[in-house]
Amino acid sequence: MLVAVDAEIGGIERLHRLVPSLPSLDAAKRLHAPALEEQVRLTAQSARMLGANVFLSPVADVLRGPNPWLEGRTLSDDIEEASRLVSAFVKGTQSGGVAATVKHFPGHPVCELDPAIAEGVVPHSFEQLREFAPPFQAGIAAGAEVVMMGPAIFDAVNPPAPAGHSPEMVNWLRDEFSFNGVVLTDDLDWKATIRDMKIEESAIRALNAGVDWMLVSANGVRDISSMVSAISRAVEDGRLSAERIAASANKLRALAAKLSD
Repeated sequence: MLVAVDAEIGGIERLHRLVPSLPSLDAAKRLHAPALEEQVRLTAQSARMLGANVFLSPVADVLRGPNPWLEGRTLSDDIEEASRLVSAFVKGTQSGGVAATVKHFPGHPVCELDPAIAEGVVPHSFEQLREFAPPFQAGIAAGAEVVMMGPAIFDAVNPPAPAGHSPEMVNWLRDEFSFNGVVLTDDLDWKATIRDMKIEESAIRALNAGVDWMLVSANGVRDISSMVSAISRAVEDGRLSAERIAASANKLRALAAKLSD
């Protein structure tokens, strides 16, 4: 089984007071990479003992303007420093027996509306987004097992779409960034992702885009059974490939088995 929790330096820590705390952001910036890796390893090791084996972190986004969703949760405004911290976090997490999730690909330098509650848009082109790629590249190079796709609407793709609904974005991650691990969505029922569709359609679009694993918010949990039924019908009527879904399921089983060793 894969059990994922947020564990962000300077951000959301779901296991607060249950495991050794991650360093504060200021402290993390002062630490050399090996010392930071060790502190993160201790947190991950304790989380593993509680039954959690995936951290939904680190945040690799670097901001360059308004972003009410991520403000106060990013590691640095400096791309090189963010890359250093992402790499150390991934290495420390995974040395503690927990899979790290680099998020939220391909970055949200500007997103004036919170994608959880509004149709937030990232206005950058692919070429502009490449400027913010190094922290994601650093996390992947450090061995991150999972990458989470961004929930906002990206003008870089045509037509504009959330990263987790875009085959172009997922293929960009796979091809240019050479990522062969698990691709995860952010919450499928967030406003910028779901827009005017039902959550069942949001799931089908994500799978067709090439993601392997999907998140829903607490409100979406009640719809999981109907999502499963809709996915089965989509396979039956040819809207989804059974082989591609099986490949994703096998990838998730393999990760769960690896983390149980």
